[in-house]
Amino acid sequence: MAFNRKNLAAYSLWALAGLAAAFALRAWHKGPGPVRVQDSILQDGLSRYEKNSVRENSCRNPLLKLGKIRLNNEGFRGPDLRRDAAYTAIFGDSYVFGSCLREEETLGFFLGQELARRGLPARTANFGMPGYNLRSSLTLLDQLAASYQIKTAVIYVFLEDDLLECDISCQQAMKAEDPARYRAFAADIGAYIRRQHENSEELIKNNFKALFTDLVLKKGLHKRTELIFLLIGDKPNELVEDTLSRNKVRFVRLDQGFCFKEPKECKVPLDGHPSAFYNLQTAAQLAAAIEGLKK
Repeated sequence: MAFNRKNLAAYSLWALAGLAAAFALRAWHKGPGPVRVQDSILQDGLSRYEKNSVRENSCRNPLLKLGKIRLNNEGFRGPDLRRDAAYTAIFGDSYVFGSCLREEETLGFFLGQELARRGLPARTANFGMPGYNLRSSLTLLDQLAASYQIKTAVIYVFLEDDLLECDISCQQAMKAEDPARYRAFAADIGAYIRRQHENSEELIKNNFKALFTDLVLKKGLHKRTELIFLLIGDKPNELVEDTLSRNKVRFVRLDQGFCFKEPKECKVPLDGHPSAFYNLQTAAQLAAAIEGLKK
């Protein structure tokens, strides 16, 4: 195409508009380093999102368009973390992360509000990572407790799911070390997860005590922070509760009676993740339990 004054002027305006949009986008993210949609990476043996990155707020419900999430300076949801601040931190999987929810609908956000309402320190940190099992959550706490002042650590445990033996961290390690084995595993992952769910009680029986001993007692996590296990499940598990009680580790068994009254309100439609309503009720119970510990 031959350039004349008219199309040269049009091209210049188009280029300036593109540059302005790029600078505006970068200023909006306000994060150091490159900003891009990023899948998880393997870091210190754990699946993590890249620090200061951006990712889609993905949801199985195609009707919900939630845009993108800017992750903080450690690769998690919420404001940037400070080493000179004390936190009530929540560890878990996508339920804690807040998949399919806006920031102001996450459990960590509601917990901060509930703690403030009770006159308690209200700075919370969301250390939820989609795909984590209990082993990854406790390992992450051990790693981050060396860098941040985690005064209270809440371990969110969905008993029918979080004793899964090979979670996202395990799968990424397998992919890096043995790609052929990973491909075979990934091809049948749906069936693997179903089998694990069906055998959840057996997995708890076989694995919980050893995992608790290795990652809590031997590492002294229960002495380095005020540790609270938030137990979610259709029914209590005596082995889990007895193990925690005998080792003087506090736990809260979530009363899900509110879901029996309002079952449709408890899950994101066409997705299955906890809804904002569910997180609000959970935060209220959790904050009440934390308040009780302070008295």
